[in-house]
Amino acid sequence: MASILCGNCRETHRLVESVWYCYQGKTISRCDWLVERQSEDGPVIVECGADAIWDDWGFECAAGHSHVTAEQRRAEGWDYAEDDMEAKRMAAHGIVPMQMDGRAAWAI
Repeated sequence: MASILCGNCRETHRLVESVWYCYQGKTISRCDWLVERQSEDGPVIVECGADAIWDDWGFECAAGHSHVTAEQRRAEGWDYAEDDMEAKRMAAHGIVPMQMDGRAAWAI
């Protein structure tokens, strides 16, 4: 994939939109979400690698992944729950449990 040399930070970005965001003061990094890709030896797990645009909320990457920072989740009164038991513990402490896809966590 081609890279664009950014005139703002002097780093390379993969998308013109990333250069624009960099000039707006946003932090640009590579998305580190683990994804499955096909190789000649079969499926492999690798980092996404798409440009990720950061702000105070968290990041969104060009491939559609997003993540909310722990500070923002705490300020908004919610957090990610891995399973039903964790969701129940969180709810008991006044924290709204959410699934990783942004849906409300399991029945409480």
